[in-house]
Amino acid sequence: MELAVHIQWWKLIPWKEISTYLVPLVSILASYLIGRIQSSNSQRNDVRQKRYEQLYLPVIRDLIESGYWRTDPQVAHKSIATDFYPMLSQHIELMGNRSAIAFINFEMPLFTYKVDLGLLLDSHKNPKETPYKIPQKDKDAYNIAFLSLVAALLAESSQLAHKLKFPDLSETISSSFDLQMHKWLQLEDQDQN
Repeated sequence: MELAVHIQWWKLIPWKEISTYLVPLVSILASYLIGRIQSSNSQRNDVRQKRYEQLYLPVIRDLIESGYWRTDPQVAHKSIATDFYPMLSQHIELMGNRSAIAFINFEMPLFTYKVDLGLLLDSHKNPKETPYKIPQKDKDAYNIAFLSLVAALLAESSQLAHKLKFPDLSETISSSFDLQMHKWLQLEDQDQN
């Protein structure tokens, strides 16, 4: 008996009338959700493109023009301190997590090396004093921190280029920096043993 009442209850509902109101409501809701998803994806892509064009592309351009991989970073310190570092510090908000951490880790060796260079210059002003010699550990820390920063920037640049479907320019110089980084890591391992 209960089953018969239940079946009749379903038959009493005016499904055709309900569907005339439900279909437009569902389509409005679906189009709103699709629009929000597209807007979110578009905004995310715009942010990626801004990061790539304002931070990573100038970094790649500077790395290619200066050829930092041809020499030890300590030798190219003046250019790094006057060109490369300010460019990064102006756009630190555009960095990814890995490069932001590497940037922070680079600041202390950069500062220490600037102090070492200042002490070196001051010691040459007074010929009676023994000239100051920059400790090798400071040079090594500077070199490794710089190369780690470059590796992080190039890796993030490569990821962004793939997501944006841009040519991967960072790949062209990444192998050169990888070789130099490998050399410095081997030297650091030898120093620790």
